[in-house]
Amino acid sequence: MSVRTRRNLVAGLVFVSGLVLIVGGIMAPIGIRLQVVSVILGILLYQTALLRMYDRFLPNERRFLALRAETDRLLNLVRDLNQAASAAQAMGTDSGPYVQPILEQMHEAVDRLPAVAADVGPARQTLVH
Repeated sequence: MSVRTRRNLVAGLVFVSGLVLIVGGIMAPIGIRLQVVSVILGILLYQTALLRMYDRFLPNERRFLALRAETDRLLNLVRDLNQAASAAQAMGTDSGPYVQPILEQMHEAVDRLPAVAADVGPARQTLVH
């Protein structure tokens, strides 16, 4: 069974079990305390499924880890660039001294991308953690 299939199976089970606890807690002729506990647990499971809060506890299929890390770094630099330019504009100063170091880091990151992409071979493409 693939990692994706297992993840989908767990998602479905969490979702259905939440609904069963909610409906069962409402419909079952049991004590009020047990009904409340059942409904609360059901709502928690249901929300866990809707918000996919279980994702961090399940293994995830990752591909091209080094390339993904480098592009994440580049995206963070884009955010830093935006913050530096916005801060310089808010202060009414020249953005050059703030933006230039970030631009240099961005150029270095872009220059590393082909080497990182070439380093991804068939044996290193998939890592399940």
